[in-house]
Amino acid sequence: MELNEKFLSPCGLYCGVCGVYYATRDSNHRFLEKLLSFYQNAMPGLEDITVKDLECDGCFSENRSLFCQACAIKDCNHKKGYSGCHECDDFPCEFILNEWPPGASTGRDAYTHEGEECGLLLEGTINVEIDGQTYRMKPGDTITLKSSVPHRIWNPGKQKAVAVWVNTVPWMFAIK
Repeated sequence: MELNEKFLSPCGLYCGVCGVYYATRDSNHRFLEKLLSFYQNAMPGLEDITVKDLECDGCFSENRSLFCQACAIKDCNHKKGYSGCHECDDFPCEFILNEWPPGASTGRDAYTHEGEECGLLLEGTINVEIDGQTYRMKPGDTITLKSSVPHRIWNPGKQKAVAVWVNTVPWMFAIK
């Protein structure tokens, strides 16, 4: 696959593999309707969006999906004059930095969602339960998991835990 620089978004996602982009480019209204249905089922509060709200020609185009229009990472890069987070002295920042105070968790029960995620623990300790198996992370440890597998995270320590935690977005999996 040849990379097109206009599809390199500030957050590091590549618009050239986005299902919404392909459906818009190809005027594939049926695929956009399927994506819309997926988002409305997966994300509460999107009941009023339309196919037109999804249409997108890429992060740097004039025709951006409502998700790209509201992207805080893109706004931050634009304000600082950067093309991406990799240029910023504040990286990692609040957009991808997660903090868990002692005792904090994602909940008592494991949960699932679309995508994949990975984390790098910077300080403290966290436990990550994946499909019933618990992994204790200490600073410098990394973990990657399929978000569709039941998982949960909690801080069993006495100090806050800080991690760089990144989740892929659901529409990256729309193209098979």
